[in-house]
Amino acid sequence: MTEKEPANLDSLDAKLKAARERNRGPGEASGPSQGASGLAYGSRLSVEIIASLLAGLFIGWVIDHFAGTGPLFMLVFMFLGIGLGVFNVMRISRRQQDEENKEQ
Repeated sequence: MTEKEPANLDSLDAKLKAARERNRGPGEASGPSQGASGLAYGSRLSVEIIASLLAGLFIGWVIDHFAGTGPLFMLVFMFLGIGLGVFNVMRISRRQQDEENKEQ
């Protein structure tokens, strides 16, 4: 090695902290980002739509099973589930956008 090794770990820690402070850009956080990553956000939105669709299908199937009406209520509740899923995705996206606007 061409560089001298530090005498102890405390001096190495102090040097690392000083280097991080020098290299920190404007508005850059010192730790990991506080917001969710894009993958987590997209997964949450996908789960919202799929879960509401499956819940609607299940409720409709149960009603059809006990009422003996065939797939009528299953189709109705499927579309209601999809609609509620899209509504939730829009609500979550609006909330995320409002939080980003507040940060800026």
